[in-house]
Amino acid sequence: MPSSLPADPESGLAPLFAPIAALGVKPAAERLMARACGGGRVIDLLFHLPDSMIDRRARPALARVVPGGVAT
Repeated sequence: MPSSLPADPESGLAPLFAPIAALGVKPAAERLMARACGGGRVIDLLFHLPDSMIDRRARPALARVVPGGVAT
């Protein structure tokens, strides 16, 4: 039975360590992504996880908006 795994395990991981440009993004977008995720590789994008969340479900009337609070 033939195996679907590559002969060299590292060759299967090579695309993860490719530069972000390998995804086909423009150079300006590549620079922004690299700065945002702290690295210029595809794997850096995959492991760029959110560190906070803003709950935008609160929709108070304009008169009830609290200064400094989040309202959408």
